[in-house]
Amino acid sequence: MANLVDMRDAENSFRIEVSGRFRPGVLQDHDTLAAEIVVESSFVSGRLRVWIRPAELQAWQGVLSVLREGKPATWLDQGNGPVVTFDFPDGLDGDTVITVEDATGSGAVATLPLGLEGAWVDEQVALLDKVHKQWPNEVLESSYGVFEWKKS
Repeated sequence: MANLVDMRDAENSFRIEVSGRFRPGVLQDHDTLAAEIVVESSFVSGRLRVWIRPAELQAWQGVLSVLREGKPATWLDQGNGPVVTFDFPDGLDGDTVITVEDATGSGAVATLPLGLEGAWVDEQVALLDKVHKQWPNEVLESSYGVFEWKKS
């Protein structure tokens, strides 16, 4: 198991814990990672199972670039699962507000303000690199003529 995302302060935390490949050996799903979104605070805690494809890892890399600039971003917004948004309502000097919405499942929404300090974006980039190293993309062609993204 490895964390793809780990953001926390003294009161709240938001993590995405990767447990491994979703269906190893099945060509279409081999590089899909089984994971759980974990939200914890003194008020509420929850877990939501998710499957992360290589394209979503690539999108997470793009989201981290946007967050580094202090701009709001949305991730996993595929229309068929959870949506995670990151916002800075008071600029970079205030809290980072993370909202997880399970729109197509339970309908639940959790919003956490996190007092993230220092090089927290760099820490998330390091976690992404660790996940890439632990579960590198191996499928180059999922079916005849359909190619998957492979990190070089």
